[in-house]
Amino acid sequence: MSTLPPDARTDLPDQIKSIFKFFDVDEDYFLNYHEFLAFLRIVNPAGAPKFDFTAFTKWCQRVSANPDKGLTIDQLYVTYRDLDNTEEALKLHFDKVMASPRPDNKEAQQKKVQEVIHQVQKSNAERGEMLRRALVELEIGEERDMARNRRQSAVAREAFVQTMRRRSTLGAESPASSRAPSRRASIMNRRASTPGMNLGMKSITLDFVTAMMDNFQAGILLDAPTVVRIVAQTRDMLETLPNVVEAKVVDPASLTVVGDLHGQL
Repeated sequence: MSTLPPDARTDLPDQIKSIFKFFDVDEDYFLNYHEFLAFLRIVNPAGAPKFDFTAFTKWCQRVSANPDKGLTIDQLYVTYRDLDNTEEALKLHFDKVMASPRPDNKEAQQKKVQEVIHQVQKSNAERGEMLRRALVELEIGEERDMARNRRQSAVAREAFVQTMRRRSTLGAESPASSRAPSRRASIMNRRASTPGMNLGMKSITLDFVTAMMDNFQAGILLDAPTVVRIVAQTRDMLETLPNVVEAKVVDPASLTVVGDLHGQL
């Protein structure tokens, strides 16, 4: 099979060279699916609407062509040589083609490419603006959350200071020899009577936290049900914060988080 350009071929009829050159818009010496479909729309308008890529693949297989690249001029000519009236068919198709406007010249293709680039740039600009607004809202939310955390930390520090002062006062009033046992007995009694220190705890209060700190200092740990209650209530409180991000993933999809989350997930 010759590798010469169609115009340089002297072994082929002029009609087939003109037809091939007419539809080889990208000038790669192959008629791809879209170029061959444009050819069919002129020479066989009734059959063109049903001619999809599957039909094109079968056509290529008949003439040993690669459907991903298309038909060479020799392979296009094979389809005519298989006809009984090759010369008449070539002349008829040649007349139809020459009377038709050429499909998609380079200028039109470049215009389409520019339109696609413009649409992509516009879409990217819109996405960029959406991302910028989301980042601004995220920064505002982070600043608000940080201010809230500072206030909560200040309240917790004040409660801790008050507790330490209260304990210091109690320690100064008790004799050194009896301070530890009486303190431990007091804590054990408080643990048995303070609401929330056992399974009956309903909410985390300042009194509960104070009693829990006293127990920790005395080496007394919380029981398992109370720990579970604390974790559950903490989760319920954290879920209401605006910086908590919800992500729903449906099987078999998966979610991959990349980067520093700053405690937001």
